[in-house]
Amino acid sequence: KGKGKGKGGGGKAPPPKAKSQAKAPPVEPRKPLVTPGVAVKRLFWNPIRLNHDGDTVWHEIDQEGALIDTAELEFLFAEKSRHAQDSSQKASAPAPRKLQVLGDIRRRSIFVMLAKLPPLPAVVEAVAEMSESALGRDELDLLLSNMPLPEEVDMLRTSHPAADLSAWDVAEQFLMMLTGVPQYELRLRILSFERSYMEQLREFSASEAELTAGCEAVLRSRVLKRLLGLALFAGNFLNGGTQRGRADGFALEALCQLRTVKTSQADRAETLVDYIVQQMERGHPGELAAALARGGEAEIVRSASRRKLADLAAEVKAWRAQAEAMQRSALACAGDPALARHAEVLGMCCAEVDALMMLVEQLRMRWQDLCKWFHIDFDGPAKKTTEEFFGIWSGYLGDVQQSMTALVAREQQRRRQASRKSRAGSSASAASGRRPSPEVASVSEDAARQCAQQKSRRTKALFRTIRCALALAFAPAGSEPDDLARAAAVPVPDDDDDDDD
Repeated sequence: KGKGKGKGGGGKAPPPKAKSQAKAPPVEPRKPLVTPGVAVKRLFWNPIRLNHDGDTVWHEIDQEGALIDTAELEFLFAEKSRHAQDSSQKASAPAPRKLQVLGDIRRRSIFVMLAKLPPLPAVVEAVAEMSESALGRDELDLLLSNMPLPEEVDMLRTSHPAADLSAWDVAEQFLMMLTGVPQYELRLRILSFERSYMEQLREFSASEAELTAGCEAVLRSRVLKRLLGLALFAGNFLNGGTQRGRADGFALEALCQLRTVKTSQADRAETLVDYIVQQMERGHPGELAAALARGGEAEIVRSASRRKLADLAAEVKAWRAQAEAMQRSALACAGDPALARHAEVLGMCCAEVDALMMLVEQLRMRWQDLCKWFHIDFDGPAKKTTEEFFGIWSGYLGDVQQSMTALVAREQQRRRQASRKSRAGSSASAASGRRPSPEVASVSEDAARQCAQQKSRRTKALFRTIRCALALAFAPAGSEPDDLARAAAVPVPDDDDDDDD
């Protein structure tokens, strides 16, 4: 029977375990021991220990060395700085809590505003004295946009009526100090009005001047009337035999459609606007160029198209009412020298605005004449506004400008081609021996005449020499000298006979 192996059985012992490889002895640090004077923050890394001999970047760094300010390093990275200790000591004595009644959002908006304003006492003083130079336009707008609401004022006055001003938090303190100024809202609105008065007056005056110039330009311009007439005649011809033909006029919106009517000729990619421009240049050359130049009708109409007469009249009227209301409120505060002084300023502003309102009324009457001139409703549901009317004309004149530019470019190209052909023709004529131009022919005739005259003089001198020689050779014996002279004085042929001789 098999028996299990007991504790002292004769079985074989297990083989001995292999001896583990001996570990290398640890390398001792080569750097000197450094101990900070205070507890500092630790930098957790895996250090590398090297032998004295080696060729690594760490060996080179060790040889070069590095100088650092250990005192500054110890101060900056101390585990707990002296400032933190002082703060902790101060925090142990909590400051008294300031009074707060406003919501977080409202408080935050006031804090943002105060960061952009001068110190709070200076702001309150400037509002009380109504100083024109202490607060700018942006600062006044900030104050007006953060005016205390009536419920906020009631809450501040009833929540802690016996509290001192210093007991309130910054936001509440600002509202308390501002509401302590008599008529603070009126003062801020007057200062803001006066700050923006000149800029607003210039803007309104510019709108009135540009609209007036636009009305006068359209009413008086011969170029615009001729462009309108050419469009009417061309449209009546194209609409001949239809219900749209034989029109006495047309709605001005059709001017913007003229560029969509294209020619049917494949070699001429033009529109009805191009045709009108060409007819205008043939009948009245140079007028379009003057109207499209700087300061001409096109620029005046384009400027007027950006203005609105209805808005201008309403805004000037409301502006005048605002100034008058503030003046009355300032005059009602008797005994306030600052408000009294600014009431006089508001009175002068009202006088200037009254003059502007008269100009706007004259402009409205001129616009009414213009609507009647173009058979447009001035009132009613079908009426046109100034921006619509001048916008149509501005768009049409823009199409005319493009067509005029293309026409000038084509004319310049035609002249260049004609010039090149003329030069090529002159060169060909000279090469083929054809008759030269009149200028060249005149120069050639003068040169030929001079050559002929020189030849004639030489021929005459030769004839005289020959006559003298013949007279001497064939003279009879005993001839007298006078006879020989008469023989040599035979008339020489004229220039016309040189060729025959």
